[in-house]
Amino acid sequence: SSGINAEYGVVDIDQTVVDVCRKFIPEMAVSFDNPKVNLIIGDAKKFLLNEPDDSYNAVLLDLTDFPTTDSSGTLLDREMFAEIRRVLVDGGVLSQQDYSPYSNNERWVRSCEIFKSATLNICYGYVPVPSFPNGAIGITFGRVNKNGQPSV
Repeated sequence: SSGINAEYGVVDIDQTVVDVCRKFIPEMAVSFDNPKVNLIIGDAKKFLLNEPDDSYNAVLLDLTDFPTTDSSGTLLDREMFAEIRRVLVDGGVLSQQDYSPYSNNERWVRSCEIFKSATLNICYGYVPVPSFPNGAIGITFGRVNKNGQPSV
């Protein structure tokens, strides 16, 4: 045992996503039944609005393409990122599946601007994924520095 006492919240607006995972990728979906996982079917923004300040060490966003769909559009705006910053502890981390600056520079720049609006220090990773249309996926990380200015 690592000695780490961790709990995980998973929020999805659509029960069908969970059901499809259980049916087609049960080896991954088994994590939904882990006693340390709190699975919530509902709106993530509404969920965060009710969470106390400084209550999370990390928030991971794995959303549909930003910001072109109705289901993810309100999760990828300045208000949502301000809420994420509020619930993250100082030094907490936000990770978001993101665009590649090489394949969609305009959306990637917008994503970075939203991260900076929440005064998150940003770094970016680019991971080869052959099954993706452009052969890779971008991941943007933001670290909360509650006493400082954002940087890239």
